[in-house]
Amino acid sequence: IFDGCEGIKTLDIRAEVIGEESFANMPSLETFTVSSDVKTIKKRAFENCTKLKLVDLKEADDGASVETIEDEAFKGCTSLEKFRLPATLKKLGNRIFLDCNEDGFKALVFGGTQAEWNKVEVSKSYKEWTGFKRKNIGMWDYCKNGDYYRNWKNN
Repeated sequence: IFDGCEGIKTLDIRAEVIGEESFANMPSLETFTVSSDVKTIKKRAFENCTKLKLVDLKEADDGASVETIEDEAFKGCTSLEKFRLPATLKKLGNRIFLDCNEDGFKALVFGGTQAEWNKVEVSKSYKEWTGFKRKNIGMWDYCKNGDYYRNWKNN
């Protein structure tokens, strides 16, 4: 839909599905907000949005509804620093952060409990679903009850 658009810095998305490559290659995009309608983020939806820094998919009590994030959804978002996965999440694809700047990535948290995280369908390992090469963490440390979660926006 907006693949390659320049000049758009902020998006407020109100749709049930964010389609494949819908917002890919938008060099100016820095932030986006999802409405409670969004259930699925398709493959490479935000690929190469090189200025995108913060993705906050909200909490369930804030109206979050994202259930699925497909393969390579945020591939090549080289400025991405902070990302909050919602407690409503049911399935994560492979390599959602492929070709992102792993060294610049400061915080990845999950808005639910450890029990809720254990119900999310993910690849066999953190490295497979994130696409990161070096970091390897257990997400239970980054769930809503943990210190990392409480401080994630301040990191």
